[in-house]
Amino acid sequence: MFVYLIIYIILMFLALSAPKQKKYSHIILTTLCIIVFLREKTVGTDITDYSINFRKMNWNESTWNHLIPFEPGFNYFICFFKHYISNNPMICWGTIGVIYVICFYKFAKKYTNNINIALLSFYLLGTYFLVFNIMRQCFACAILLLIFTYINIEKPSPKNIIISIISIFFIGLLLHPTMYIFYTYLLYHLKPIKYLLTKKFMILLIGISFIIFYTQAIIPFLTSLIDSSSAEGKLINYAIRNIQNGENSGFSILKILLITSFQIYLIIASPKVQNIFLFMGTCGVIFLNCFGILVVEFARVYELFMCLQIIYLSQIWTTIKNNKIGLFFKPILLLYLTIIFINILIKNYGEIVPYHFRSLI
Repeated sequence: MFVYLIIYIILMFLALSAPKQKKYSHIILTTLCIIVFLREKTVGTDITDYSINFRKMNWNESTWNHLIPFEPGFNYFICFFKHYISNNPMICWGTIGVIYVICFYKFAKKYTNNINIALLSFYLLGTYFLVFNIMRQCFACAILLLIFTYINIEKPSPKNIIISIISIFFIGLLLHPTMYIFYTYLLYHLKPIKYLLTKKFMILLIGISFIIFYTQAIIPFLTSLIDSSSAEGKLINYAIRNIQNGENSGFSILKILLITSFQIYLIIASPKVQNIFLFMGTCGVIFLNCFGILVVEFARVYELFMCLQIIYLSQIWTTIKNNKIGLFFKPILLLYLTIIFINILIKNYGEIVPYHFRSLI
């Protein structure tokens, strides 16, 4: 935990002293890459099982998916890495982490001037730590963010929309199906949706979603749906198991309430709500409230949405109005980020504590 706290202090100092300073952003980026690349195999989950798969694999497809089923594109990536770069699985997982961090950095740099605020939020919200646990999703997300860097998702042309549709489809098919959630961003650009994007309507949807979470109304609905349709699937099976065992995603009602309350405050304080990154963040909170209670994989979908909302948080850092609501945006944001970060460390979310450096020898 000490390592994470030291980085917290360094990032907080650099980001607040110079939100736009590129030299500082390079220091932050390098630090985050070093930490993710040099982590020991005990830091994070699934490392052991992933490494067993890695060691068994070669270009012969019969050697794939020995312990955990991987998507075909991820299998090919591992084979390529193992054959041409290194047969050490920890170097492979570290490289994926570095790719994830760099792709987010490039994405953030395109859409916000306050790059250091974006990197600070990336770290404190736990979005950075996702790659310690869900490497396949993060690798797929990194590729998609890289594509979004070269097209304008705020005001996409018809050509860019087509590129987005094709990219999301193939990345979801070859790397991880979770990426299909990013089709949500295309909804934002439909004119009927834009007309509905008012502060009152967005807050209403968030409020309804919190009621669904609090009453756990989704559980009997999902159970009846499965009984009537014989629906099957990995996540649905996880959800059924959790319902039967009385387990949940690990998000307490207090944490859900904090996340929901901050999102409502963010919408109220925002100069305008017609922003693609705020829209995606709101979709993530609604998804978390409705489905996050079922299984941790659904909760992680919310965290992928946060990759985009982080851009909005950094965009309005210097543009939010100093009215009665927006005046305290900066301290409220920093307090919120710190609470989420401390919660991650205390609860050891994703088994990232304690941190140990990996030996390079």
